[in-house]
Amino acid sequence: MHRRTKRVHRADGKRTGFTVLELLIVMSLISLVIAVVLPALGSAREAARRLQCTNNLKQIGLALHSYHEQHTSLPLGCQWEASFETGYGLCVGMLPHLEQAPLYDTIDRTLLLNAPMNDEARQVSLPVFICPSDIVEPSFMLIADDEAAIPFAPLVRVPTSTYVGVFGTVEPDEDHFENQGDGPFPNNCAHRFRDLLGGLTNTILIGERTMKRVPSTWLGFDRREFWGTPARLPIARPVTNANLAVDTTAA
Repeated sequence: MHRRTKRVHRADGKRTGFTVLELLIVMSLISLVIAVVLPALGSAREAARRLQCTNNLKQIGLALHSYHEQHTSLPLGCQWEASFETGYGLCVGMLPHLEQAPLYDTIDRTLLLNAPMNDEARQVSLPVFICPSDIVEPSFMLIADDEAAIPFAPLVRVPTSTYVGVFGTVEPDEDHFENQGDGPFPNNCAHRFRDLLGGLTNTILIGERTMKRVPSTWLGFDRREFWGTPARLPIARPVTNANLAVDTTAA
């Protein structure tokens, strides 16, 4: 048996629907529109993320100025507790100036980073410290590099930050943290604006570092992450122009 097919015609005799050629043309036009619109949407999103990142840096800059006005100095680049096992970052002191005073009150910088008192702070990821363009996790685990203990043993989980203070022209963990640093935020020492030889306009205080390169945190770190059991606390030397002999200004 053969099934008969009927063509549907309108009352006026005109056919309905599209031909294959018409469908191909429509699909080509839709594909062309998508190819033009999607990159524009991506560019718009990236522009919005760039604006948010710039705003984050602006808020941090204003917080530094507010801190300096109140304390007549910049925050300590690294503040150690008594046992010299935990170093707290400069961002901790800035929290009250970033509308994070309640969080600041939960942090005890006289205790170790993994102390129960600091549990709440270790779980807080602050958007102002994260660039929207950086692919980051809210937190990451510090890993021990202590030859006397278990290598690569997990130490403590800390919140992520994309922005870091400028320590200077050397790595802060060289020489077992005994290097003072020649940047705006040296080890265990606080500078004033007048100590920056290049002037505020030409000096980089805060920079951006992606998590893919080196994970960073706004809270602090465990010394065993770098050198194992601490030896002694670096002695803070007086702030003089000689300490900033190396130019840290922007190119």
